[in-house]
Amino acid sequence: MKNVMFSIILILVKLLVLEGLAGLGILYLRHKKNIEYRPVIKDRFSEEQRKMVRKILDGEAKYIAHSPKLGWTIAPNGARDEYRANSQGLRADHDYSLTPGDKIRIATFGDSFVHCDEVPNDQTWQEHLNRLDSRLETMNFGVGGYGMDQAYLRYLQDGKQFHPDIVLIGFMTENPTRNMTIFRPFYLPHSMLPLSKPRFTLKDGQLVLIENPLDDLSDYQRLLDEERTVRLELSHDDYFFYYRYGQHPLDFFLTVRLFKILKSMYMKPQNEIFDGYLYSAKSDIFKVSMAIIEDFAATVRKEGAIPIVVFLPNSGDFWRLKEHSVKNYRPFMEIMDEKGIPYFDFTTEFLDEILKDEDPATFYSPQYHFSGKGNAYVARHIYRRLKEGGYLDEARRRRPGSR
Repeated sequence: MKNVMFSIILILVKLLVLEGLAGLGILYLRHKKNIEYRPVIKDRFSEEQRKMVRKILDGEAKYIAHSPKLGWTIAPNGARDEYRANSQGLRADHDYSLTPGDKIRIATFGDSFVHCDEVPNDQTWQEHLNRLDSRLETMNFGVGGYGMDQAYLRYLQDGKQFHPDIVLIGFMTENPTRNMTIFRPFYLPHSMLPLSKPRFTLKDGQLVLIENPLDDLSDYQRLLDEERTVRLELSHDDYFFYYRYGQHPLDFFLTVRLFKILKSMYMKPQNEIFDGYLYSAKSDIFKVSMAIIEDFAATVRKEGAIPIVVFLPNSGDFWRLKEHSVKNYRPFMEIMDEKGIPYFDFTTEFLDEILKDEDPATFYSPQYHFSGKGNAYVARHIYRRLKEGGYLDEARRRRPGSR
């Protein structure tokens, strides 16, 4: 009997040690590699997500609105916390004329790093850019949670009518993966943007648009009423429904969670997305994302403006650069060099600035977007490259009557 009890205790101790090590592994992945345990909830919303959908249905969401073509967008005259939108659905304290005035008009497109989450309107990098040069008029078309596909479609739907001189295409390095989902909770299971979106696929090397499947607001009532059925319908065009691991009762154990994370990192199709720390140029994610960038840039040029991709580093980029001297988006830059697509990459300089600062944390807001101080730095680097690259002079020359 004593031997049996000893064996049971020994097994329990080993399990506790294993759980402790797994917990440390999960903490390491979260803090050092920005990788978290995020199972797909394949058949249901959380209660908080249902409340968010209900707010959008009832018109009670203060800042985000349903968009038939884009999935979601900034609500005209929307306001929430520190954010304010104008009547045109841009983050601004005033409206813009459709025809540019004497200032060089710069339109910016992208996700929360372009929208500048977690800071007030006057601390976005767009406003810092305007303060650096009174001859500039920088417009903020950024929307939190956007993929590059939505940013491109927002330019087509909302942006080009303002006839910008320069278009800055924000590229936060998680963005390519967002281009493969059509229902955000399949990609980020706990997202408080529990909405569908359009996405592009490639056919014979050409982009083909899969339109937003829930393009009518009433579709979300059906989603709430028949959630499993609608989710299954949405799953057919969503890469991450099949790629991400799901929930299971055994997920209570940290060892099980760590196993799922490591499996998703090192077994296919993850290896098809990344080649080591780099995006794999052979992956569908890379090919679709690069095609979006090429089409976006070509369309901007046809409209008579100058396209420039701006790489906006997140904390994972700084970690990879500091620890491994690598930028996971390098394959994108190599293709852009080949195609003649201009880009700004100041991640190395930004990291140097952070490391030299007496209080590096002040570059960030609590959720790791740039703080006002960080956005001021972004603006300075964009402005320097605009000047040194001759883009401001070129924009002036392109204007009718060339001032």
